[in-house]
Amino acid sequence: PFLNFEKKNFSYQVLQFNEFLDRVQQGTGPRFLYYRSQNSDRKKPSNLEAINQDGSTAILGKDFKLPSDLLAPYQVHSTVLRIASTGLCMWLHYDVCDNFLCCIRGRKRVLLFHPDDIGLLYISGSSSALGSRLLKADLSELWEEFPLAKVAWSRRREVELSAGDVLFLPAFWPHCTEALPHVDRASISVNTFVLQRETMSLHDPKDVWANRELLSAQDAIKAFEEKVLPSLAKLPQVPRSFYCRKLASQLEAMSQPSDSGQVTEAKI
Repeated sequence: PFLNFEKKNFSYQVLQFNEFLDRVQQGTGPRFLYYRSQNSDRKKPSNLEAINQDGSTAILGKDFKLPSDLLAPYQVHSTVLRIASTGLCMWLHYDVCDNFLCCIRGRKRVLLFHPDDIGLLYISGSSSALGSRLLKADLSELWEEFPLAKVAWSRRREVELSAGDVLFLPAFWPHCTEALPHVDRASISVNTFVLQRETMSLHDPKDVWANRELLSAQDAIKAFEEKVLPSLAKLPQVPRSFYCRKLASQLEAMSQPSDSGQVTEAKI
């Protein structure tokens, strides 16, 4: 039940929605099922209005509405229905949108880590090599394989949601979830990804999953991977180590907020 995006220890299967619900509620033995809604147009983000069981009315879109006062500062990016077998654990990852996670049925455990700990969580892309193993009872083997994560673990936030609870997940906070055991044998939740209006221009308009890097960050990452890293790799060990540490110190300085609340500029 411990999903890992990097290792792809899962497979995709096409089922009728009613059959999927029946199988989840009946229990799946050693197999675990997970559903994440998508738009019928795969190039667009999910929305509940696009999920029609009878083909005539957007049933779920009418049943679920977040209060308008809650959404007032934001623009909705997408609304996602999620259904999981109890016991299933979703891998550690971050999103670039703020997120209201609403527990509809069952119970959900959520682990969150502050963005300052991103360097301790073995992140590649938007997902972690830790997978969802942080949700296991015994973490001793994990610390041997990923020792830095133990430091982040000591500073984690942990929340348990029940039906009717809503958790606000800020953008860039790495998190993973566990569908806790429940009499319903299913965990059902809806999450709404939202964009802050002042940063909307930085968001990638092609982002369907709420995890594509911000546009300026895409440019920076591309230049770093295609130009900076190959150039540094040409240096002998001693100067390479020196310049890596010099650049790292400048990037660290840039990551700190200035007195005005703006990012400190560092010339590299």
